[in-house]
Amino acid sequence: MSRRWIPYATLLGAAVVQSLLPTSLFFGGARWPLLTALTIYWALRLPRGRAMETALAAAVLHDALEPGGFGPALLVFPLLAWAANRCRGIVMAESLVAQLVFGGLGALAATLGAISLHWITGRRPLEVAPGFLRLLGSLPAGATALAAVSFFLRDRAARRREGRAW
Repeated sequence: MSRRWIPYATLLGAAVVQSLLPTSLFFGGARWPLLTALTIYWALRLPRGRAMETALAAAVLHDALEPGGFGPALLVFPLLAWAANRCRGIVMAESLVAQLVFGGLGALAATLGAISLHWITGRRPLEVAPGFLRLLGSLPAGATALAAVSFFLRDRAARRREGRAW
């Protein structure tokens, strides 16, 4: 049986969880970047074409959850997937250090892209202090999110190989 649906099911689950998790006022209202983490997670494990499909699906879900409208994630997520997919041959995807670095930088890039695009198009004014807090908060949030997503999905894959429930 084909397991082609698993990345898309994880994206839907992450979208629900991301929309239900509270934002952190201390970090400028940043959300936990679960969809960004899944984009990077699947880009490190899937062939380039499937990674880009997954990135586009994650971007549509991410932009649908954000109040600013469509656009930022549709530009940033495919670039994140492309960069992570290019590095997958030289990076151990299961390494905690790689997950922390990729997660933090990926969330930082997604947040910077969203703030920049909303400011350039005039959808939102540029607020320096909250924007800086959001950028600063995206680093640990992204690092933690990718490590947690990787741990959860690796545990599920091990259970599936052992014949237990997915």
